[in-house]
Amino acid sequence: MKKLTALLFLLMSAVSYAKSSTPYDVDHFRANYHEYRIGDKAPDLLFTAGYNITAWKIRHLPAPPKNTFWSYMEGTYVLVDKHDHKISRAISSDIFYVKMLD
Repeated sequence: MKKLTALLFLLMSAVSYAKSSTPYDVDHFRANYHEYRIGDKAPDLLFTAGYNITAWKIRHLPAPPKNTFWSYMEGTYVLVDKHDHKISRAISSDIFYVKMLD
């Protein structure tokens, strides 16, 4: 029974993850000579004025959930938590050009 419960949990997690991911999602990227991964702490610079992307719609980014914001790190859009400063999602900047290629 425990194995079945664990399997169902994994399947449900995969389905919910698949709904939120795009072909442009990345799980790691490089910025400022540093390798970043989902879950890493974002640099403090992102929390200063001017680094919060408010025009996320024109960049084809999804709306940021509550207490998060979109920022940009050398070719990658990053979704950052305002409280723990962790990167929760990363999307290649190629998403900006998706409508132009159609």
